[in-house]
Amino acid sequence: MFETNDYREVLKSKLEERCRANSRYSLNAFARDIKLPATRLCQIMQRKQGISAKKAQTIAKSLNFSDKEVEMFCSMVLASDARSKSEREIASLKLQLMFKKHENEQLIAEKFSVISDWYHFAILELTDTKEFKNNYQWIASKLGLNESLVKIAIERLIRLGLLKEVDNTLIQTYKNLITDDGVPSEAIRKFNKQILDKAKIAIDFQNVNERKIDTLTTAINQEDLEEFYKKINNFYDELDAWATQRKKNKKQDHVYCFSTQFFKLNK
Repeated sequence: MFETNDYREVLKSKLEERCRANSRYSLNAFARDIKLPATRLCQIMQRKQGISAKKAQTIAKSLNFSDKEVEMFCSMVLASDARSKSEREIASLKLQLMFKKHENEQLIAEKFSVISDWYHFAILELTDTKEFKNNYQWIASKLGLNESLVKIAIERLIRLGLLKEVDNTLIQTYKNLITDDGVPSEAIRKFNKQILDKAKIAIDFQNVNERKIDTLTTAINQEDLEEFYKKINNFYDELDAWATQRKKNKKQDHVYCFSTQFFKLNK
């Protein structure tokens, strides 16, 4: 996907990519690869000439663009160089819609990442601890992550408005992440599997006074399941309200995860 709506900038970017990969690569070589005379390519780059829709297709395919990129590149060309004003306006509108759709897709992907990877919520809660430091290395050491992952996660949380930087520290905004789009089941499954993996590690490496892992096995009627779920949800709400109130009163010491698993054992 392109970061610009100017096809000339796309061409310049592709030329730069190839020059970085091969120091002997040149504008002449690029012109040859996209099937244009070098002088014509120079004129196009300098905005002294345009290209036709047909030529745009040829160039896009020569550069191995995806179907979506071909469509977008050709729309850029039409928006800039189409002969009639109406064609240019239609192409410009189409281009705007394509970029808007891409932005929405990116936003959904960002939300999916936050929901599906455990460390995003852990970082949010870590900001409510007494010793919190707005430092990638410190956060990474506290959560057992690498610094690059922490940097990416924090940037994502800020983009989504879940974190904000104030006076050189990070503050949780408590913004609701869930929208009308709902939560993809795949994201929830991935998150739950990660939490179960963290619980297994805690069993082996945390002292019993640092963790509490209990199990209740019981026979139950199908008709009582809804009531059982309700009791679990009520308990969650009660714990969440209590913990939230405590955080309002003072900074905390640690970040914990409370998780429940309730599932059928018999076939």
